[in-house]
Amino acid sequence: MLLFGSPAALGADGSGVPAHRSNVLVIVIDAWRADRLGASSAGAPLTPFLDSLAARAYVFGRAYTAAGNTSPSVASLLTARYPARHGVRWFDSVLDPRVVTLPALLRDHGFATGLFTPMPLFGGAETGVDVYRQIVFAMPARVGAAEVNAAAFRWMDGRERDPQRPLFLLLHYTDVRPPYIAPPAFMQRVTGRFKREDERDLVDMVRRANRWYLEGQDRPLRQTEMAEITAVYDASVMALDAQVRSLFKALEQRRFLDDAIVVITADRGEDLHEHGDVRLPGTLWETRFRVPLLLLVPGTSTRTDVSVPASLVDVAPTVLDLLGLPVPAGVDGRSRVPSLRPEATRWSLRSWLGWRPESSEVVYGEMPGHRGTRRSMHQRAVVQGTDELLVSRNGRRAYFDLKTDPDERHPSGLDRAARERLDRALDALDTSFASQRGPTPARPLGPRDVAELRALGYYGE
Repeated sequence: MLLFGSPAALGADGSGVPAHRSNVLVIVIDAWRADRLGASSAGAPLTPFLDSLAARAYVFGRAYTAAGNTSPSVASLLTARYPARHGVRWFDSVLDPRVVTLPALLRDHGFATGLFTPMPLFGGAETGVDVYRQIVFAMPARVGAAEVNAAAFRWMDGRERDPQRPLFLLLHYTDVRPPYIAPPAFMQRVTGRFKREDERDLVDMVRRANRWYLEGQDRPLRQTEMAEITAVYDASVMALDAQVRSLFKALEQRRFLDDAIVVITADRGEDLHEHGDVRLPGTLWETRFRVPLLLLVPGTSTRTDVSVPASLVDVAPTVLDLLGLPVPAGVDGRSRVPSLRPEATRWSLRSWLGWRPESSEVVYGEMPGHRGTRRSMHQRAVVQGTDELLVSRNGRRAYFDLKTDPDERHPSGLDRAARERLDRALDALDTSFASQRGPTPARPLGPRDVAELRALGYYGE
């Protein structure tokens, strides 16, 4: 069995520096819930291919986004900074040019860098990529993972890059968020309907789910309607899993994966009526705050579960560490390489047995304010061990014990000492942000930008 830290995994001398630069693949699946990765949940097996990858990956069972909406979340992933420091709040944000991104760092070290997405803008977080491609669509047609992959392959196979340079490739998929892409074959597998004459009913179910979500309703959704939305969501996850399988097959044919670091995660999760209407304004419930996170490292062939809480701000420092490159000073994230060693993971299990050290690591997230959208239900969240603090937009604080109350039903579920620890952690973050808060300049969005954001369900979210 190969363990992390072996020469096969980290380089011939075991130093942590690969013998040569590995390719880097980052997959960001928009609105993908942590409990919709079969390898980390007891639910229905919606993701057989991703589960097969997890069988030889580091599986972060308690990973969290840094922001509850896409643009600041991706910015945090690529800058290793929380939104309060990188300044990206919405798609019209302009990233401070002094903030360095992961693609820019890798480009400086000889990588060819590409980002492919259906999104019109990433708030400037795309800074540093050689090729930034938004795959344009015209409603009612919809760009899915297949079209994103095809655009990436055209770049990889073309003459736009030196074939000897290692690649950084970020693929952003929106198949799992409205308007949903749920082919009838996958709807059949989720709903149990296999009759040919039912296909039209399944197509209509997808249309209804998209209409309910995108157009909104003046009344709360009925239980049957929310159940249909959940079925469509699950079918979209299953369909995307098949597209990721096709992606990996094509990358293997191109020898991209022979020696590649692979990160698979989500910008955020999704609320599916666990706390009320599926169309709740921005929340930071666990269903939206917690995300899947898989890390595949060359030379590792077995699964390792990492129970230490981690954040998307940790992704860039971890990738840089694996490549033997320095992590920039002043970032919020930290390399999780030490947590990947089995002994570190076993040690961290003490927190699950009720041990709560004063210095326990803190994971932070927020719902950045932005124009053109509804106000958020939650503003900030802090997780320390298995304790959680949620701060609503009116400043009200709720405290949850995620070990005994994973569904967040009891907002007074922690004792006084645990609450005080969370309050101190948030106060420390506020002090840090106040001294290093990033700027929030904005650029005007054109009519086409607004139309495409509305088509993806972002305006009014």
